[in-house]
Amino acid sequence: MRIAILQLIDSAGVQDLQLAVERAGMQAIPVFCDSTGEIGPSFDGLIVMANACHELVLAEVKKHSAQGKAVLGIGQGAKILIESGMVPGLEDDKVGITLTKKPFVAAENSQAACTMHLSEDYQRNAFTRCLTTQDVLSIPVDADVRFVMGAGLREEIRIQGMDVFHYGNGDIAAIANKSGNVMAILPSIERTQQGDVIFHSMREYLKEGYCPQVTPLYYYPRISRRDKNQS
Repeated sequence: MRIAILQLIDSAGVQDLQLAVERAGMQAIPVFCDSTGEIGPSFDGLIVMANACHELVLAEVKKHSAQGKAVLGIGQGAKILIESGMVPGLEDDKVGITLTKKPFVAAENSQAACTMHLSEDYQRNAFTRCLTTQDVLSIPVDADVRFVMGAGLREEIRIQGMDVFHYGNGDIAAIANKSGNVMAILPSIERTQQGDVIFHSMREYLKEGYCPQVTPLYYYPRISRRDKNQS
């Protein structure tokens, strides 16, 4: 199984990620995010590491995700999936989530570890197959950021189990699309072997074959009775 690692020339953590992918029995192929936009059809999955991708590259990533291939964004790569609308995957790639800074770890200890676990009603998707709700992972966290969204969308994501991973304090650590083949995760899972279980899950998903159809999250903000009366 061939996994493209999308990166900039100076992307941090690429070597750790390549090792993690290979420990899971897959082949890691570096692909640089340049203006050509060429990724190629021969990859089974994509992992986004870069904090900037050309529009043509993003178009290729979306094409692969629409085919049901596994797409994982880690750290800055998660930001790419959020800002491009691939997560949570609303209609027409509408952006519904943002990232904002939060003092999750002390400034003098910016590479501290956090605990992470599956949400109570997690979605069994391309990245959770080898995990249970009893598993608690200790993962390095490099950035003091969190997901921000409206209360209605957050509730819809919770109901669908798309808030796949949570930190020990309850904040969301990872969000997937409705079909479960695309996930944006904030902690640096490639930097510890405790994160390997996510890559093993990715491999199991690819062995089983891609999801037959990638569907958007049909979500519309609900109008309350009070709002209707005021309109």
